[in-house]
Amino acid sequence: MNTTIDSQRIVTLLSDPSRAQHPRRFPEDSEASNCSGLYSWWADTTAIDLFAQEVGSVLSDRCIYVGQTGATKWPSGKRSHSTLRDRILTNHIRGNLSSSTFRYTISAVLSAPLGLRLEKSMQLIRKDNKRVSTWIKDHLRVVVVPYVDRDSLGSLEEIVLDELDPPFNLRGRPANDLRMRLKNLRKTLKFLDGHRHAVRMSSTT
Repeated sequence: MNTTIDSQRIVTLLSDPSRAQHPRRFPEDSEASNCSGLYSWWADTTAIDLFAQEVGSVLSDRCIYVGQTGATKWPSGKRSHSTLRDRILTNHIRGNLSSSTFRYTISAVLSAPLGLRLEKSMQLIRKDNKRVSTWIKDHLRVVVVPYVDRDSLGSLEEIVLDELDPPFNLRGRPANDLRMRLKNLRKTLKFLDGHRHAVRMSSTT
């Protein structure tokens, strides 16, 4: 497949908020969600306002995050069987801190506003993790674009990211104030985890 031509089509699809699905109804298209592909996350006005308070201004007319699932791993050539349903439903909507970079970042942003607490490393206590899932369902939407060529999917993602540069994508993206704040919030979760264990250790000695 010609990834350059495909990227133009996919950028257009990922950038169209009218295609966004409500997480509570995902997946609306079972056939499409059972494929590999790319996806973009969008935020409502409540989420945009919260982001402004916690990390900085985010434009309401652009997606906040783009990812892919199911790409062949290079240079090993290891095949993936992951689908959009797996990634969005299991990792993003229902997961925990360690299940995806996106959920980890969203949880970090919500940590202070929701008073989130950690059970152990990279795992929120069950009650607080459910609150993150509920917040995602209430305030975010997702666009999915199936793409069956798993071998070229990773390269296609890089082209799409260079074009859209979503603010919540961190790895390999240009540094700016908002991304630095996101990274710091993520580190804060790890620090709180270490502090929590230190307190536990001291209380038992």
